[in-house]
This record gives sequence, C-alpha cells and structure tokens, in this order.
Amino acid sequence: MLRAETFWAILAMIGFAHYANCAVLQPIKNDIIIKGNVINRDISGNFTPHTHLKYRFRCDKGKSMYVRCQMNVQFTQDPKGSCAPFQLKVYSGTRLRWQCMTEKFFPFISENDLMDLTIDTGDGIKGGNVSCEVKAVHKVVHSLYKNVASEEVDSSEFGQKNVNGPKKTTCDCGWSNKDPKRILFGKEAGKHEYPWSVSLQMKEGKFHFCGGSIITPYHVITAAHCTLNRAASKIIVVMGTNNRSDNTISSDVKKIYDHNYHRKMFINDISIIEVVDKITFNQFIGPVCLPTRDPGLVRKYVTAMGWGRMHDSEYKTRDVTMMKKTNMRVVDIDSCSLDWVYIWEVDDPKVICTWSNHTDICLGDSGGPVVFYDTEIKRYTLVGLPALSDTCKLVRPAAHTAVHYFHKWILNTIANSIQPEARTAQVCTKID
Repeated sequence: MLRAETFWAILAMIGFAHYANCAVLQPIKNDIIIKGNVINRDISGNFTPHTHLKYRFRCDKGKSMYVRCQMNVQFTQDPKGSCAPFQLKVYSGTRLRWQCMTEKFFPFISENDLMDLTIDTGDGIKGGNVSCEVKAVHKVVHSLYKNVASEEVDSSEFGQKNVNGPKKTTCDCGWSNKDPKRILFGKEAGKHEYPWSVSLQMKEGKFHFCGGSIITPYHVITAAHCTLNRAASKIIVVMGTNNRSDNTISSDVKKIYDHNYHRKMFINDISIIEVVDKITFNQFIGPVCLPTRDPGLVRKYVTAMGWGRMHDSEYKTRDVTMMKKTNMRVVDIDSCSLDWVYIWEVDDPKVICTWSNHTDICLGDSGGPVVFYDTEIKRYTLVGLPALSDTCKLVRPAAHTAVHYFHKWILNTIANSIQPEARTAQVCTKID
C-alpha cells in the first residue's frame, strides 16, 4: 500500500529544444527532487526525429514515486504498432515499463527513491505532447486485506420493516423482505428481498444490461457508463422482482441525467434516471436510504446484488435470470489505488473499494446496489454503484462510485427534473 502525502506543488516546463537528424541527449544538470509534491510536467512542442530526452526524479530515502503520463503524439503515417517513431520509458531499480501508443494513461510506481524517464523519437514522428504527473509516496506493504478470510454477516432479521433503530430517517427507506432460510459465487436473493433493486433493460429484446436502485417515486440511480450513449426511449426499468425475465412491473424512462463521467479515470460514474410513471411504494417496492456523508466503512462488510455474469462453473447449477447477492469487505483506498496503479487520487477519493476472496461483482452488475446495513436506523443505505472490476478474475478489488460524495448533485438533479411532480420528490436519509 502506498500513501500519498498531502502537500501539492506545481511546476510546468514547456518548450524544450529539439534538433533534427541527430540523437540529442538532454543533460540532467540536477535531479528533480520530489518531497511529497506533485510535479505536473508538460513536455510539449513539435517532436523531431531522433530526439532523446531524459529526466531523473529522486525522493527521500524509504519512499517511492508514482508517475502517470498521458501521451498525445502525431505521426507522419500510421506506425502500425511499431515503437520506432516514439517510445516513452520509465525505469527504477529492476522495474522497467515502456509505451509507444498515443492518448494513453501510463502509470508506474518506482521500486526505490530514484526513477528515470526517457523519451526517444525516430523517423515518422510529427509532433505532439506528453504530460506527466509525479508524486512521492510512502512505501507500505500492500494487499494485506487479501489475507483476511471473508465472512458471512447476513441475517434474516436485518432490515425488517417492523424493526426500528435508535435513529430515524426522513422517510421510510431501506427495508428488506428477507427469506428466513437464509454475483459471482453469490446466493440467490428472495423475490422481494431488496425492494429498491431494479433491472435496466432494453425495450427491444428485454435485454438486461445494468442494475439500479430506486431513490424516489420518480428516480432511479445507476452508473453513468450504463446509460452513456443510450436513448431514454429505448430503456425500461423493471422492478418488484428478483427475476429479470419478469417485467410485470416496469416503467418507461423520461430522461437520463449523466454526471461528467471520466472514461479513463473511472470517476463521476453516476447517473439518475427519471421514470415516466410514478412508482407506487408498498412492502415489495420502495426506496433505498441515501448517505449524506462518508459512512466510514473500511474493513466493514457491504452487500452487493445484481443479475450480472456468473462464474463459468455456476452456469450448470444456477439460474442466470435470478438476482444474486453477496457480501464483500470494504478495502482502504490506498491499497485499492495501488492495485489499480493509482487510477484515483487517494486524498479525495470518489470511489469505495471492496474485496472478497471468493465472490465479486461482474459484468451486468454495474450500476446496481451496494448497500450497508446501518444499525442506527436498522435499514440499508446505498453506499456504492459498481463501476470497475477486474473482469471477474477475483484478483483486484472492485471499485464502486461513492454515493455520499455526490449527495448534493443528486439533490440538484432531482430538483431539475422534467416532470413538475418529480422535482419535489424527496430522497430518504438518516436523521443525525
């Protein structure tokens, strides 16, 4: 695990000298010292053939450095996979990584306190720029969360509607209808176990593509990557069932409100769907509670549910149309960021990460509910929206959009709904 320090500084260097038709070594007059800073280095201009640039970064002993570069380089003709026209290398100790493609994020973590970065060009280079961010980070043993055995923490008594906690909510939410007998390697959920869970389907063919959660009588929340570039008129929201093929109760979609989703960084992956027909709440259909602040869930268990892809070994024994549920433990953002090579900033994370050594979210679970049972209200609160997994390999933690981070955006989006009655719809939260 690597922990980023909090002090930030910015240094921009623009317009380096380049010479054509000869190999030019840019001498390293002084090491670039990184002391908990972030250095944003913009190497821009018209790269010419046979240019060699070299930068050396050094940080305090006992620390490492994290670098992330984005390349946007133009060629005189398609290099067709060849690294001859352009190559960026980063090396530290025994670690070496290189990249010769363009418009790519290129992350690297140094082995020690010394790191070199080089750029070499050959014939066929036209121009472009490279922008790199370098940060000093603490060295700590990571992935220790994988050594903790996963536990079953579910109970048939969790979330019962007739059981109340010491604190109240602004409106009724987050109850469950659990089967007293007690989704990758997950268990099947009862028919009405989670009243807020919905299946997003294409009207044509009734194809399930993502999950979602009811938050008001007019609104469903999901992940932006689920709804991006999809027409609202072609989607239906199926609710009140654990069987995705049972679309007895469904609603058309009035409008989709996507946040400013960043495809490469997997952040702001949140979307709100305004449905055409008002959702009638009852014992079996109702809203999930929403958090207003960080619930502080590291090392605690959460429950995910959905109709996503199952493990290959499950298809002969499990019904693919039935909703599955599973429990996963929340992992600290430092470990998660390292395992995903620092896609997200640890100082201001918009995601929460989960891990289980035998179960995970998978394809089709995106946007569905990840909930935490809050003992203060004895109800389930929506804390995450599945956004990123390692394609069901059970190697890296799963990442979920942290719902609490977007609470104000959720309220503002609802207030700007198309239908007048939808604008005054209220979300349900805990009263502290």
